[in-house]
Amino acid sequence: VMPEPVDGASFKLSYYNEYKSYLSFGSILQKDVMLLLALLGLCSLGGNFAEDAQGKDPAVMPEPVDDREGWCEGDRCFRNHRGVVLVGDDDGVVIRSPNGISELRIMTNGNLGVFCKGRHQWSPRILGKTVAEVKFQGSGELAAYNEYKVIVWQAFVRFKKGNRLVIQDDGDLVMVDSHGKAIWDTETFCKPKKVKDEEIEEW
Repeated sequence: VMPEPVDGASFKLSYYNEYKSYLSFGSILQKDVMLLLALLGLCSLGGNFAEDAQGKDPAVMPEPVDDREGWCEGDRCFRNHRGVVLVGDDDGVVIRSPNGISELRIMTNGNLGVFCKGRHQWSPRILGKTVAEVKFQGSGELAAYNEYKVIVWQAFVRFKKGNRLVIQDDGDLVMVDSHGKAIWDTETFCKPKKVKDEEIEEW
């Protein structure tokens, strides 16, 4: 069956209506796509919120940095990330060994000194220079500075990083790394006082 012929006006009107329908459909399709993308974005954002709320795997999280200054107590000094300036008490004592006979002091000239039963055993060689400050630095190095903040002495640790200073019962001042390994010491030795058998419990 042959289709009935249509005049030009009817054909143009039909084409225009189909074109409008196509544009309307395209606009709806575009809106649907934009809505879908927006929903996907919200889902992703919600996933991030959920991840933040639940917390990340502690195994891959960086450890928090303890930004406190270091401190000295008992027989040791801890440098921490900001380091610690070694300061003595009224007698100049910075730290004292557990048995009480060995001490690390800041002397009257500002220099470090290791003492055993009150006798001087060791000090850094600064060749007559003035020491204004001794610091166990955040970088893990022990250094003495003059009044101009210039290093006049530094413990040689061969690129290793000290974590704490310890004065031992035997009179040796030891720098220990974070694994508990000694990386530097003064090589000083203090003999304990001789005691009689009946005095051992009191000593």
